Amino acid sequence: MTLKLSLKNVMRNKRRTLITTAVISVGVSMLLLALAYTNYVDWGVRESIIHSSTGHFQVLTRDLAQKEEEKILQFGIENWQDLAGKISQLPNVKIVCPRINFSGLGSTGDKSTGILVQAVEPEKELILGAEFIDRDAYNLLKAEPEGILLGPALAKLLNVKAGDMITIMTTTSDGALNAGDYKMVGTLSTGVEEMDKRFALLSIPSAKALLVSEKVERLAVGLNETTDLPAAMNAAQSILPSHMVMKLWNEVNADYEKILNFFFQMIVFLLPVLMIIVWFSTMNTVLMSVMERSAELATFRAMGTSRFRMFRMLFSEGVWIGIIGVVIGFILEIIFAALINQAQIMLPPPPGNTVGYALQVRNTPGIFMFVGFLTILVVSLSTVLPARRIFRLSIVKAIRGQ
Repeated sequence: MTLKLSLKNVMRNKRRTLITTAVISVGVSMLLLALAYTNYVDWGVRESIIHSSTGHFQVLTRDLAQKEEEKILQFGIENWQDLAGKISQLPNVKIVCPRINFSGLGSTGDKSTGILVQAVEPEKELILGAEFIDRDAYNLLKAEPEGILLGPALAKLLNVKAGDMITIMTTTSDGALNAGDYKMVGTLSTGVEEMDKRFALLSIPSAKALLVSEKVERLAVGLNETTDLPAAMNAAQSILPSHMVMKLWNEVNADYEKILNFFFQMIVFLLPVLMIIVWFSTMNTVLMSVMERSAELATFRAMGTSRFRMFRMLFSEGVWIGIIGVVIGFILEIIFAALINQAQIMLPPPPGNTVGYALQVRNTPGIFMFVGFLTILVVSLSTVLPARRIFRLSIVKAIRGQ
């Protein structure tokens, strides 16, 4: 009965209710969109790092994890094919990719510059990378495994194009100087401007010949789903030799935590601002309602209705306003999210990057539950102060309109 009566009271002054619910709905929809965008950035950055760079976790020697190498592949993995084969047989493991990273000097004869080289097996990287990598570039290296891919800025610096030869000079695993000539088959952008000035990609066989070693630096393990990570790491731990360790993807790449902290701070600022607006808007509505209905409320009291029942009725009105505002806010957010995701709006590259990305939002049930519960709680609590006036209401004066 109290809930039904409070709902009728909410709908009595449609204009005031409409204004209040509009404020709540807009606040809820905007907060949901901000959280959905943060969800998308979280998912996008995480999956991009995993699939284009680190894998879900990496296997390397304990010495490499704890010490600095004096020579290339000093702490590399020997007999890595056997270990990779065992890991690939574990449940939830999709692919195991060997990696070698080393530095050297890139030269065309006329120009030379320091470079950072990564060696991979392109056919495996295509499986790991899915849609997060430049598949055309990796297919070029797969078709010509004795070739090389350069960062666009590096290719421009060396003034080379596809088909030109480039010499890579570095030290072998024994510390001797060695060089190799490679045909540039294309360019591959890392998305980071400074990295594109130094980056080069070779195949594992080419790197092994250049470094005169059968070792690899590490194994990047890709899983079927990121949610499989805890189970996969537990399984991998049981077969690893004592001198091997594992590193999670976010331990290998620390940028993820920095990006996530930035967006977390944005939400921490936005959330209280919107909730304060909702608080005062609802409190004002309930307060005006109590003041305008003083004679009515006094009549109820004169008829024997208890103060606490009157308080519950006013409190329920705030709850109804919150529920209506939240439901409308949910509907608005779903519509806005669909429009944004279909619009294919491209955002400019972040500072220091060379590649922009599409503006998208990613809804999850968790953000709707969080925002809905928090908003209804704030709206309900905002009615407490105005509703307390019922305990100080003078029946005689209120009936007389004083």
